Amino acid sequence: AEKLELVERPVAGGAKTLLFVNDSNIVGGGHLSELLSLDLATNAIKKISTKLPDTMDYVSASVVCGSKFFAVATLAPVAEGLVMVDLPTGNARLLQTEGNLAHALACSPSAGKLTMVVSAFTAPRTTFSLREYDVASQTTKVLYTFPSATLWGGWDSTFSFAKAGELWATFPLGND
Repeated sequence: AEKLELVERPVAGGAKTLLFVNDSNIVGGGHLSELLSLDLATNAIKKISTKLPDTMDYVSASVVCGSKFFAVATLAPVAEGLVMVDLPTGNARLLQTEGNLAHALACSPSAGKLTMVVSAFTAPRTTFSLREYDVASQTTKVLYTFPSATLWGGWDSTFSFAKAGELWATFPLGND
């Protein structure tokens, strides 16, 4: 089965385009993943990039900021990061996230930066934080750390940037 990550963004003339990733379905790679666009007015599909590294999956959060597509890249439990695709050229590049796994992405009001929720695999429990990510330096600045008693149910959908400056999160009450 193909894994699809959906991102809706407006395009010229009021039409809408849906961006999605057609991931490799071969464990360990072998086929490069593709970033595709679907014009919802004409149903035309276009390949934006065929250069997404095949060893990673792109099934979590994604966002388009300016002319760049960003998506969480994972090779669980071995590696995590982001992929950045330049939409005009299709060039793709993996970005490091300081060993943290991103769960939600948003465009930052600051140029060249993203806002993201990440988890750090700390003992005795995973630590979650809201961070500003500098794309050029591939470093983060902690904006907020969730309380250490915060439980995570295991789903990326726990976190959502509802609108600019607003993060929504839902957590389980206990370890049932």
